Amino acid sequence: VVESHDEGPRPGWRRRVKGTVVPSIVRRASGILAVGTLAARSMTARGARADRVRVFANTIDVKEFGERAAGLAARRPQLREAVGAGPEDVVVLSVGRLAREKRLDLLVRAVADAGDPRLLLVLVGEGPERAQLETLCRRLDVRAALIGDTPWERIVETYVLADVFALLSERETWGVAVNEAAACGLPLLLSDRVGSAHDLLHDGDNGVLVPGGDVDAAARALRLLAADSGERSRMGARSQAIAASWGYEPSVEAFVATVREAVLHGGARPGGVWTPLDTASSADR
Repeated sequence: VVESHDEGPRPGWRRRVKGTVVPSIVRRASGILAVGTLAARSMTARGARADRVRVFANTIDVKEFGERAAGLAARRPQLREAVGAGPEDVVVLSVGRLAREKRLDLLVRAVADAGDPRLLLVLVGEGPERAQLETLCRRLDVRAALIGDTPWERIVETYVLADVFALLSERETWGVAVNEAAACGLPLLLSDRVGSAHDLLHDGDNGVLVPGGDVDAAARALRLLAADSGERSRMGARSQAIAASWGYEPSVEAFVATVREAVLHGGARPGGVWTPLDTASSADR
């Protein structure tokens, strides 16, 4: 059984190694567990049999996150005030390491280009790009709060104070922060290079998908999301429903089924690529 976090070809020596080694492995595999639809596509493109691929999520306790967010709702005004957000402001949140591959510089530029003075960018995390991001925010006159690392037990507070969650990485195998944001009821703005975007984001339904590296598209998406609080609420509710169908239970089912089939039947079975939505209730769709 092969587990894959592969989101597609990489440049340089990694591409050459994967192109040589991976196809022979996945073609012989009795079962493949792919972390998300993007990884599943990569596996079939490298020669894996589609009927031996199951998708499972790099996930969280969706119910716990949702309950914690609901319990903090009454404190939302105070949490927003702590980062400098007023009642009419639209807080755009990103959670993760402040590193080049996250393309937070692109997010800063998108906020600037959106041209909406209500936008406030909140970045949670630390990393080597912090000083450059602070300089860029000042130069582009972007309202921003870089609040550093946040203890896990308080991370839900950052989602509760936000209005939109954004992740515009140039390469992201999955992105567990997307699960967290969706479970807390936020609309999503993701690049198509974020693995979870292909499963947790339904473009136009619970957020906006933009091409990786496209500042103009991200700025347009921010203007759209900032324009209508009612639409953000609707999208946030859809995010919670979608996140619920990618929780622990369907992922465990995928793991157990893949191992069982590999042991008992060599992994062969009819049908196409399985996803957690195959076992979700109609209420979760």
